[in-house]
Amino acid sequence: MNRLPSSASALACSAHALNLIEKRTLSHEEMKALNREVIDYFKEHVNPGFLEYRKSVTAGGDYGAVEWQAGSLNTLVNTQGQEFIDCLGGIRHL
Repeated sequence: MNRLPSSASALACSAHALNLIEKRTLSHEEMKALNREVIDYFKEHVNPGFLEYRKSVTAGGDYGAVEWQAGSLNTLVNTQGQEFIDCLGGIRHL
């Protein structure tokens, strides 16, 4: 089974990603969709066990901490605007 995307879908996926990357903030709907996409793509294509290790999914399967942008040299900001200290092996909420 060929799981590689067609060139058209690869272009659409790239355009979608670039559109999100250039934004400084996300609407509530965009934030929820991005969280779901990132978590689903990790499960399907990276390592489902890593999600549990990173605590990217809550016990109820709800919002997980999805990194959005660098806040400063030593911090990350998630899609909900919460800032975390960037610690090797995990993040800590400020």
